[in-house]
Amino acid sequence: MSLDHKKILASVEVITIGEPMAVLIAQEIGELKNVSQFSRGIAGAELNVAISLTRLGHSCSYITRLGKDPFGEYIYEYIQSSKIDHRNIYFDEEYKTGLYLKSKPSKGEDPIVHYYRKNSAATHLMIEDIEKVNFKGAKILHLTGITPALSKNCKEVIYRAIEKAREANMLISFDTNIRKVLWKNDTQMRETLNDIAFQSDILLPGIGEGRQLTGKDTPEEMADYYI
Repeated sequence: MSLDHKKILASVEVITIGEPMAVLIAQEIGELKNVSQFSRGIAGAELNVAISLTRLGHSCSYITRLGKDPFGEYIYEYIQSSKIDHRNIYFDEEYKTGLYLKSKPSKGEDPIVHYYRKNSAATHLMIEDIEKVNFKGAKILHLTGITPALSKNCKEVIYRAIEKAREANMLISFDTNIRKVLWKNDTQMRETLNDIAFQSDILLPGIGEGRQLTGKDTPEEMADYYI
């Protein structure tokens, strides 16, 4: 480990929690079932934030679980090379790393994605995992609405992380990042995401997400709702 990396690990500014996934990206247009050539990549909303902040010179710690499998090792090595604090990434011997397929769309169309993430390693994050993390000295806890939707375990981890962030006098940043397919129903989604929003200092919904969560039409009305 380099001296620079040791310094980064000793002074983490941002902590974030989420599920990283491998993504297989179609290299030809057509239905995924007919595609024979894919490129490999890495995805994950919270990991993207950690990567971007690290590139901008900030220090970030990422909390997750990976499967003890080739995709998990690939993601872990990438995170290491990105100089993100990886001390709180745990390998799970039983459950696998999540992944998804992404189509190559025709011009003007959105890509189609197909997930393989149910019961993945990251959905088995535990309260014990978050208790091991030292929040002291960090400035911001960044969360998204994806992680609490993954499992009951993950929701409990997010709420415990919020408690620990408050105890450490950290700011809490929350990107609602709605993924309807992950929620049982709209009511559960709204109640959970709004509850976390009300406990956050910085809220980052899109306009469409704001309408879904508040029932309001304008950005000003949405802001008033949360304030």
